[in-house]
Amino acid sequence: MQKVKSQQSSHSFSSTTNNNILTIEYNNNEKQFLINNKNPRFKNIKNLTSIYCDMPNNLNYVTKDGTGYTVKPGNLSSEPLSHKNVLSIGGTHGALILTKDKLKVNENTEIDLPIIDSDDQFIKVLSSSLQTFYFLLTLNGKIFIYGENPDCVLGISNSHIKFNNFTLHPNLEHVSSKIIDLKCGYLFSILRCENGDCYGSGYNCYVNIGVDGRRSVDVKEYTLIEQLKGRVKQHGCGSFHTVYLTFDGEVYGCGLNTSGQFV
Repeated sequence: MQKVKSQQSSHSFSSTTNNNILTIEYNNNEKQFLINNKNPRFKNIKNLTSIYCDMPNNLNYVTKDGTGYTVKPGNLSSEPLSHKNVLSIGGTHGALILTKDKLKVNENTEIDLPIIDSDDQFIKVLSSSLQTFYFLLTLNGKIFIYGENPDCVLGISNSHIKFNNFTLHPNLEHVSSKIIDLKCGYLFSILRCENGDCYGSGYNCYVNIGVDGRRSVDVKEYTLIEQLKGRVKQHGCGSFHTVYLTFDGEVYGCGLNTSGQFV
């Protein structure tokens, strides 16, 4: 893992797409997005609840009224999706649409959501471009998993296991505090906790998670990123790299850097 730079930005959202880093800053006062610190892509976006970038650099966001939007590269105005009551958008090309009772995977496939406590709700859906596995994150920090487990991306040591229904993750007792975010690369995933700890699992041949070890060996369950213990404010994952932003404004990168991902 290497220190990339220091920055001070209290309203930034960083996301990685493919092998590039797309930095988005939402200015709360001027109600506008800045893409890669250039001119505003569009203005007057209010009541934003979630934002997500995917390949190839589509910008997806959800507003408090439950409307999902997507903005494609080069467009200056947002294009509403044909979905209401949206909680989250995820997956490549914004293909995963999470509503209150269903996960829409494509035009022909929907997956029922599990029943959760009445004081909880789903806030995020996540997958990689493979879309053979899915994560759901709830407001109270619970994680549900579905599908295949290649390279132990789900944080389960048996890479051959398959979950045919959304299942509460069974192996998170060691996680230090409430889980508030989850990101994944091509075959790895990283949890971020309220206390600034991060835990990663899955493919780590480029040390893309930030857990040192033999490059040919997967990280088979969620393992603490010791170097940044208690320090991480935000993080983002590309296909084979991860970027961490600390509470004191430092940026660290790990993994594949052949295309200048950390610049």
